[in-house]
Parts: sequence; structure tokens; C-alpha cells
Amino acid sequence: MAEVRFWVPGIPIAKGSMKAVGRKGGKVHLINDNKKTKPWQKEIAWAAMACSFKGEPDAECAWAVFVDFYFERTESSKRKFPTTKPDGDKLLRTVFDALTGVVYADDSQVTSWGGDKHFVGDGSRAAGISVTVKMLGFSEAKEKARRRPIRESAASR
Repeated sequence: MAEVRFWVPGIPIAKGSMKAVGRKGGKVHLINDNKKTKPWQKEIAWAAMACSFKGEPDAECAWAVFVDFYFERTESSKRKFPTTKPDGDKLLRTVFDALTGVVYADDSQVTSWGGDKHFVGDGSRAAGISVTVKMLGFSEAKEKARRRPIRESAASR
């Protein structure tokens, strides 16, 4: 698999900030302050799984993730570009976290990324995200192991 593209319909949700909540015994528990994030991440994960991402994600592969975020234009908006919240980095973080455990083992494996925010509303496209995921390659050690020739067994000589 070199590159996979998929569409997730819906209003893009940004990853909120983490909020510390005190618990009995002095322990602190971190929770996401945006309750809509988890369901949106599940939608993204399901869409990725439907596109042939099945099985155990490889922990040594590098990935590129590019996302186009499409938002409905509000009637009062006179802006040409969606320069308001949500922030692009928090939108990308939501996608990265949603693909963790589905495409890659950890989002630290994403070595190239990018995204654009767009307005929709002319009827040509609905709100949602278009995700492109591309496998860049394996770690140096794994690449060497893949290229290592198979030795002949003593019985076959």
C-alpha cells in the first residue's frame, strides 16, 4: 500500500486541551475538554479501517498524513478563507490520534504532515475531511532485514 485516500463526512472537530481533574487520594486525571472529540475520532478510525487498514499497525514505518478540512460557511461570514477557530494544529491532532492503532502504532511515526481549511456551501461538497495517508518507508534496521538475502539451508546444498 503506497497511498490511501478517504473521506469522512461531518463537521471537523478539533482536539481540545487536556484538563486536570483532581481525584480522591491526591491523584490527578487528565480529560479532554471537548466531549465531541471521541465520537469524531471513531468516525475517522472507521473510515480508515474501511480503506484496507486492517491488522496490527507496523511500529517501525514512517508515514505522511495530509488532511483537507471542509467547513460550512456561515451566513454572516464574509471571509474568503476559514481563518477562525478551530485551529489547524488541533484539527490535525484529532486525525493523528484517530489513526493511532489503526494505521500506525504511534503518531510519532508521522514524519510528514499538512492540512488546509476550506469553506463549502456551493453544493459541490459537504462538510467533512479528506485524508491522504502515505507510507514513506521503514526504519533503517527493518529495511536492512527486508533486503537481507535468504540463506540456503544445509539440506538444499
